[in-house]
This record gives sequence, structure tokens and C-alpha cells, in this order.
Amino acid sequence: MSLAEKNMGMTRKMLRDWLKKEDSLVESTKGCRRIGNQRTAKYPAMEAILIEEFRALRARGIKVRPSWFRSRAKSLMLQTNPDQGNCGG
Repeated sequence: MSLAEKNMGMTRKMLRDWLKKEDSLVESTKGCRRIGNQRTAKYPAMEAILIEEFRALRARGIKVRPSWFRSRAKSLMLQTNPDQGNCGG
């Protein structure tokens, strides 16, 4: 058992993989779990408003459920992209 395994609870393979990916790990944002798998927003205007409203609700201590995201996203979609009435799907 290596020193890293004893003190940090990691295997040699974990350490080897981290060293191989060091550049991308350093460049990634804090808390990012997946590296290199970042997609751009399909509807950035709608998503920006949705995130802003979500943060405002959470700041007031209101729980936000997945159903809120779906219904609010549909109504925002109609406002920001009226020609995409079926949300693009």
C-alpha cells in the first residue's frame, strides 16, 4: 500500500489518471464533475431568465421543484421564441 493510498484514500490508478488530466483539471471550474462535456445552451435567452428566477426564488427560501422548471421554461419559451411554440421538440 502506497503513502497516497494510506493518507489520502486514493489508488495509484486514480493518481496516475489525475496526473494525465492535470491541465484540464486545473482549467475546469470549481465543483465541475465532468470535464470536456460542456454543451452550449440551445436557448440562451430563455435559460438566462430561468436561472435568474430560480436564484431569486432560492434566495427567498422557496423550494423549486423540477415541475417548476418545465412549466416556467415552456412559458418563457413562448415569450422569447414565439415561433418555437412546441419548445423545439
